[in-house]
Amino acid sequence: MTIVTIPTSISTDSSGTFSAQITIPIGIAQGMSTISAIDDSGRVGSAAFNITASGLVTLNPKSGYVGTLVSVSGVGFSSSSVVTVQLNSRMLSTPNIMTNIDGTFSSTITIPTDMEEGSYTVHVTDQSGRIGSATFHVKTPEPLTLSKYSGIAGSIVNISGQGFTSSSSLTITFDSIALPANIITNGKGSFQATITIPKDALEGEHTILVTDPSGRTSSTLFSVKIASALSISPLMGPPGTEVTITGSKFITNSTLSIKFNDVNVPTFPSNVVSGVSGKFMAKFRISSNIVEGTYTISADDKTGALAVGDFSVTKDGFYITTSQTSTRAGTIVIRGSGFPPHTPIKIMFDDQIVSTTPLKINATRTGTFAATFNVPGIAPNGNHTISAIGNNATATAFLDLKRQYIDDRYGILISVVPEKYDFVHGETLMISGKVLALNNNLPLILKVVNPNNAACNFQQLPIDKEMNFRAASLKLDGPLCSIEGEYKITVFYGRGKALTKFKLGASDGELTGGKAEVINANLMQNGFRYDNRYTVDLDWATNAVLLRNNVNQTIAFNLMFVEYDANEITKKLSNVEVTLEPLEKDYVIAPYVPRIINGKPDGYLHVFAWTDINSPEVLHPGLYVPY
Repeated sequence: MTIVTIPTSISTDSSGTFSAQITIPIGIAQGMSTISAIDDSGRVGSAAFNITASGLVTLNPKSGYVGTLVSVSGVGFSSSSVVTVQLNSRMLSTPNIMTNIDGTFSSTITIPTDMEEGSYTVHVTDQSGRIGSATFHVKTPEPLTLSKYSGIAGSIVNISGQGFTSSSSLTITFDSIALPANIITNGKGSFQATITIPKDALEGEHTILVTDPSGRTSSTLFSVKIASALSISPLMGPPGTEVTITGSKFITNSTLSIKFNDVNVPTFPSNVVSGVSGKFMAKFRISSNIVEGTYTISADDKTGALAVGDFSVTKDGFYITTSQTSTRAGTIVIRGSGFPPHTPIKIMFDDQIVSTTPLKINATRTGTFAATFNVPGIAPNGNHTISAIGNNATATAFLDLKRQYIDDRYGILISVVPEKYDFVHGETLMISGKVLALNNNLPLILKVVNPNNAACNFQQLPIDKEMNFRAASLKLDGPLCSIEGEYKITVFYGRGKALTKFKLGASDGELTGGKAEVINANLMQNGFRYDNRYTVDLDWATNAVLLRNNVNQTIAFNLMFVEYDANEITKKLSNVEVTLEPLEKDYVIAPYVPRIINGKPDGYLHVFAWTDINSPEVLHPGLYVPY
């Protein structure tokens, strides 16, 4: 038979020689055969060729990484014969492979993990000398797989890869920084691990590179985003609690996904979108069938910007939280939840009712409230009980009071009103206290020392029959009491003394009336702080808003009235400029008329104060009442 050659047309050279390739046709009988070549003139040349039996080998897959498990099958081999498998000239460790009676077989091999990238021949030989072969291509590791490819610095990321040397220790770097990880590949050269993106990583693209001891590498990119922030209020509550979340540093005008315990929750508004400043506010309600425990609330804008916070689900019932559980003294912020809607709340410190800001507290329609109060000046050191009482609902919290107090022979308690550490020029301090043992023959001396260690106040104080004392007011002005820095107040009684300190700093300026403008009502939800110099209250008998000046100086500010409908959508904003004389009380703003429909309020009124339209963070929480 005539067979095909490579090349198909063969010519001799000037010396009468030629070279070509042929393929022995399938089906030629085993044994000696003659291969002949005839030229155009009829000259013939021949040679003997011994044809041995051969088999056909098939691989699946035909390419892969080191460590890949490959299925090897063959036909055309001797019946019931043991076969061996080689990769190039390397004998592979395989179980005894025996052909079937029809000369077929099927088995598996594993590509050695020390093979370099390239093409290799898999040879199969049986006991009679029949051989078959196929080609397998070893690939380099593909790019790494990450659970997410963007996030904030400090993010925890799952990482996986394959195609590395088996049972080898890997090195992972973030840019050129080695990440702390103890990662070893399995027997197939694959791995899975968890890494932490460096907390000091800058915004932008970074390379994560994995290297094994043989030099195999694989990499991918991770994009570091600016860390977003999330504020949650309240931080705990029973099932059914309404939670307000505010976020910042998100991508401008992006839609956010709000999740509770990693499950999307319905929110108000239903479509949460960050503003031009990257901020947003939304509300949602904790499920009524959630069990007690701590859960994660997250906000994600799907570009990698993520902010999270914790919310503690308490047992169904009333509860309160305080801004501090241990303090020297000062102002305490108290928040409650689970109270009957619109219930009047009173706050008690041990068995004493305390004055609060706002003066009258009422639970909202969702049973929450927030207020502040000052720790009583004569309260002794130790544990105290704070209670919130509303009708039949009572909740308690505890405070550990740790005033600076030294008792040598005669114990002394001392307090400063207002109870805070930072003061500004022109403010007035009221210093009072109590002695725990009375001796009429001993004088009680007050000494105030400025940062230059000079006495700016020195006086002897009388002690009343209940062993209390009170000093004349101390105004922070004049040559000795206007030096900025830390002041020491010391009261001496016999061999006993009490010491406390305060700091005098630069004034932020007087409160001034601002231009009457309508501002975004959502500002009242974000980071307001109390200005304890005045109180905004409500006369429930006349429905009039009342103001009280708590300091002996004239103050001026603006009141903003924000009216909502029953769905808490802003309906109307109005502004009133206010000037209060020193210690003026019951300054009346025109009353409003509450609208009640079918026993429920038609809407709500929020009154708050601001001092500068360009600095709206200085707000007074004011009122939130049925309207």
